[in-house]
Amino acid sequence: MKKSILLIDTLHPRFINTIQEAGISIREGYHLSKEEVLQEIHHHQGIAIRSRFAIDADFIEKATTLKCIGRAGREWKTLI
Repeated sequence: MKKSILLIDTLHPRFINTIQEAGISIREGYHLSKEEVLQEIHHHQGIAIRSRFAIDADFIEKATTLKCIGRAGREWKTLI
């Protein structure tokens, strides 16, 4: 299975380029609602988020293949 990251928020193009150069595919999910993300998250090994919504227990439970969470920004309040 090819590694993939779901981008939940827009991030700097350098981040995106670095991930793609490492051979990891990116799915741009900026337009997805939280419910749509919850339906799709099991297809991805990573997510990148700033603060669009909280990463809670329900999210983690549905993210059965999740290996990493990239959090852009200064605060951790959205990871609960």
